[in-house]
Amino acid sequence: MLPAYRALFTVAYFLILLFTSFIPPLPFIGFRQCLKKWRTGAPSWNKGRIYHLNAADEFIEAYSSQNQQDMARFLDARAQEVVEGGLMILCFPGRPDGTLPSHFIANVLLYLLGSCLLDMANKSTVYERTISVSYRQEGKRSREMALEKEMRDECGAYPMKSGDGLHSYSNNSYFQREVVNASKQLVTEAIVENLDILKSSPSTTIRVADLGCSVGPNTFLAVQNILEAIELTCQNQRLLKSQIPEFQVFFNDQTSNDFNTLFSTLPPNRPYHAACVPGSFYSRLFPNHSLHIVHSSASIHWLSRVPKKVVDRTSPAWNKGRIYYLNAADEVVEAYSAQCAEDMGRFLKARAEEIADGGLMILIFSARPNQIPHSQLIANLINNMLGSCLIDMAKKGIVSEEKLDTFNLPVYHMSPQELEEAVERNGCFSIERMSSLSFSSSSLPSLVSTYQKAQAISFHIRAVTEELIKAHFGEEILDQLFDSYSKKLEEEYYSMIESSVLNLCSVLKRKKTMN
Repeated sequence: MLPAYRALFTVAYFLILLFTSFIPPLPFIGFRQCLKKWRTGAPSWNKGRIYHLNAADEFIEAYSSQNQQDMARFLDARAQEVVEGGLMILCFPGRPDGTLPSHFIANVLLYLLGSCLLDMANKSTVYERTISVSYRQEGKRSREMALEKEMRDECGAYPMKSGDGLHSYSNNSYFQREVVNASKQLVTEAIVENLDILKSSPSTTIRVADLGCSVGPNTFLAVQNILEAIELTCQNQRLLKSQIPEFQVFFNDQTSNDFNTLFSTLPPNRPYHAACVPGSFYSRLFPNHSLHIVHSSASIHWLSRVPKKVVDRTSPAWNKGRIYYLNAADEVVEAYSAQCAEDMGRFLKARAEEIADGGLMILIFSARPNQIPHSQLIANLINNMLGSCLIDMAKKGIVSEEKLDTFNLPVYHMSPQELEEAVERNGCFSIERMSSLSFSSSSLPSLVSTYQKAQAISFHIRAVTEELIKAHFGEEILDQLFDSYSKKLEEEYYSMIESSVLNLCSVLKRKKTMN
């Protein structure tokens, strides 16, 4: 029986390798190139098969040639990235030298899969011309999605609306884009005047992180502004071409963010190496002193969670019948303010450990002017109006009051003074600049009527809150909710735009670490 168990173990081992290691992105870099050859009647056309086992010699040579080309590109890229003396460990299911392809179990398994597809083609279950290799790991992906949901539920984090549809963030983030455009001059001046790393180490790789990147394209515009400012600094310092640094850019957002959409729209000729770093920016994300510039726009007004007290029925801060702190009891406002102070403490502590001495952090956010009541901030009025629509739906029985009483937006617009106090408590940064941006939310492009402007604002709010609302109330209420919301915005538009608007650009500089 021992040989039988050994054979069973061997098969199981190769199955695990097949479905965990055998399908990395690397071997498929040139897959479409091979596919073009196969479908043009070339000698390597693999008609009636999905794999190279038992195929014509020309087809096997095409696979081998593609593998050599891909490995050369792979090794060339790693040779430029790995430091001298560094290691690269490659684990993969290989075919022993001298062993025929037909004697390799991984090849046999794929060949059997192909034979099943051919049987289906013979029965007209699939079209013969569409047969090709496709790998999916539904079980693994389902577990990943369940884990992501668990993490979101624990921290209250839900991403912006993904994709590129009518209500997507990509198509409804005009306000954020205008803020990035308005900040360009301030960002350029701040980098030219304050970025010291180029003077001490001109050939250093500059590492930039955009926190709260969402799905683009605004994040690419922000990064472009930063890199152009660094290049201008290099020109001003008359650096030699060999001294101009390389750029590495990290795009960060919650683990549930639609990074697929983000990276599928990366600028094709970008002058930087891109990577995503999923996770909450209220915790550590990067190694010690590894970043030179951190940028965050339209993000830090999102709290790490809804304050616990506002959903606690036994607390004086229970926010019954509301979804926001506007016009709520003082205890509710204090709970939101305390949560913001706690979050900013964690945010600054993490960044102080990650940013190199002399590095910069650029924070752009919608703020409440000092001494101005919360009720006079347009962003608060807009959020509160969404709450009034949900209250109307609760009165009509469309949503339950219990659901309404346990839903609150995890958003707080702090004042410049509150930011200054958080920076002072942290003690690791100096505030180099704090300026308001000249941008009005009423300046919407190509929109003439109040109806159009109200609808644009409604689409914008839907793009940033849909996932949050859907998770709590269900998807079926979304259209009715935002139709009602658009009408309320139209009715209150002119009184609303007279309220205060403050988009703040704050530039912080990492102080030198005491030895």
